[in-house]
Amino acid sequence: MRALFFIFVLFLPVFALAQPANVNRTLCNFDFEERRLGNEEDLPMNWVKTEGDHFPHYVNAKLSSDRAHGGKYSFRFDLNGGSLCYRYPAGLIHVQAGAHYRVESYVQTTPLANARAVMSAYFTDIDGHPLKDTLVRSEPYSAPAGAAEWKHLSIELSASNPAAESLVVELALLQPADLAEQSADDRPLYTQDIRGSAWFDDVAISQVPKVTLTSARPGNIFLHSDPLRLAVIVNDRFTDDLQAQLVIHDADGKTVFQRSGAADGMTSAEILSPGVKRMNLDLPMLPPGWYEVALVMTSQGQFVGQQTIDLIRLGDDADRIVPDPRFGIDATHLPFAGWNELPHILPMLGAGRVKLAVWSEAGDIQQVDSAGFDNLLEKFQELDITPTGCLVGLPPDIAKHVNGKSFVQLLKADRAAWQPRLAYMVARHANHLDRWQLGSDGSDAFVTQPDMRRVYQMFYKEFGDLVQHPDLAMPWPAWYDLGGDLPATVALSVPPEVLPRQLPLYMQDIRGHEGHNLSIHLEPLSKERYGREVELEDFAKRFVYTVAAGAQRIDMELPFTVRTEDDHTDKQPTELFMVTRTLMSTLGGATYKGQVPIADGIEAFLFDRGGHGILMIWDRGSGAGVKSLALNLGNSPARIDLWGNVTPLLRTTDDASPILAAPTAGDANHSGAGVPIQVTSMPFFL
Repeated sequence: MRALFFIFVLFLPVFALAQPANVNRTLCNFDFEERRLGNEEDLPMNWVKTEGDHFPHYVNAKLSSDRAHGGKYSFRFDLNGGSLCYRYPAGLIHVQAGAHYRVESYVQTTPLANARAVMSAYFTDIDGHPLKDTLVRSEPYSAPAGAAEWKHLSIELSASNPAAESLVVELALLQPADLAEQSADDRPLYTQDIRGSAWFDDVAISQVPKVTLTSARPGNIFLHSDPLRLAVIVNDRFTDDLQAQLVIHDADGKTVFQRSGAADGMTSAEILSPGVKRMNLDLPMLPPGWYEVALVMTSQGQFVGQQTIDLIRLGDDADRIVPDPRFGIDATHLPFAGWNELPHILPMLGAGRVKLAVWSEAGDIQQVDSAGFDNLLEKFQELDITPTGCLVGLPPDIAKHVNGKSFVQLLKADRAAWQPRLAYMVARHANHLDRWQLGSDGSDAFVTQPDMRRVYQMFYKEFGDLVQHPDLAMPWPAWYDLGGDLPATVALSVPPEVLPRQLPLYMQDIRGHEGHNLSIHLEPLSKERYGREVELEDFAKRFVYTVAAGAQRIDMELPFTVRTEDDHTDKQPTELFMVTRTLMSTLGGATYKGQVPIADGIEAFLFDRGGHGILMIWDRGSGAGVKSLALNLGNSPARIDLWGNVTPLLRTTDDASPILAAPTAGDANHSGAGVPIQVTSMPFFL
């Protein structure tokens, strides 16, 4: 895959009230250079110390000249046990309804084992009462040993609450007890740092545009003939001073092309509400692949915001692939709000199954959106997609009644606190939902905690009272021996440390226990650790080894990154979506026939699908070179790479062989009769 990089410099049209040319979006800038203003006090003007049980009165902060990001002074926080926090209080920074704000600062700390430097902001009403749902906190920070650089902290928040009247900013050095989110029932003990310091400097509060990039395509997956169009929603009182730079990267991140000038794509705009504009942005017709699109906003040369979106352009127009019941997608990490696009995304993959977290710490789907869940199950039935209801955690109200979040709490709790809810869900959806799982894939709780085995037996009995032959899976990490009583269905999680060729051995171990279903959950290698190409080629190999070993249920994570912000679920496709789609669509409905001895060092797996032969080939050697093979293939041979790109193969001689006839090993590296094929460590299909 060649890397592509496009840059457009564009000027946003004006669709709001004109703003003076000398507009200044910075509302406050605290550089702590207050000695020159006549402030001889230890504290910067108007900053107030937080008081409370965890904030000792003898722990303080002060203006200090021993370190500074800019100028001579900074705001120094010194610990002596406990936490320390100062705020710029309500009533001093007034905000406008609907406006968007950014708070930035720079921080430096001594090495801290437990405490962390944090910046927070929230809105208050006209009486100074905090609007708690508006609180935003920066990432907690502690400098690594020996680090002397300043860490940039940045947070953003919108005054969407009509009661918002002013903005409060807090700088803090917090111990773990004040960093953790905990319920009233949790009272863990935390280790504190008795000594430690943090320096804050150059705190800036700015009113900035809130820019959102969206697409009309489910999951940002564009078919080959779809126009590449994004919607840009700008929430800002003024746009006169705004310029935007659009940057597009592909999976390689290389710069191969750039262009500057006016953006012809932004041709229309629509005013959605006062201060909110929607504009269409047409992108160039990129080759099939995965791309990251970034829109960088500036005002008078100063950065004011950036928004990114990931998208995929497919090499074909197939929006629905015949599902294979062997292939499933684990969507248990997808919040309820993101389920609505699954009936559009899963058919593009060719998935025949999907796992959903119907019970989790986020809630019970029956209480969150019962009617929506009913509708979703009906759509899955129409699409021949079999759902699995996963009980990955206790809903908050049940956890409250049983005094804890662990399933183990149910062993000693009143059965009436949870059983009616479970029975209602199973009975209500018996016609559409007959597969279940207790726990998340990858969890080792059931093999390391005897009580969790008891929980499974208790749940299995409850299901047995409601349905015949319940299909209730239990997670089982592959590195644990299969001992004791196995569950009805073993959800075997295979970590990436297990080599692809070792997968059949783990499956054979399970099959030695008769009367148990088996599902395989595949995990890819870490892209950050091993690199993009190694991640993709390794995943393709472990997938084909699993199919060849006869697995009837193969699951993989939904190939999306998912994050929730402002009650909005943002799904961004990863490049693994394209590879998963190619694997599922090519091997869907195919039967494994065996390995073909093509040449030394070459792996070739032969499949049959409706009388047509399919080979998956790769070089199992070092990958340092490229081997050329001359193969005799059928009438219309084609090569399909992992991204779904189809390349017809040209013959060197006339050959009408109906299916594969391999040359001898001695001919493997020479051209000859048939179709010349170049093979590397990256698998591909013939």
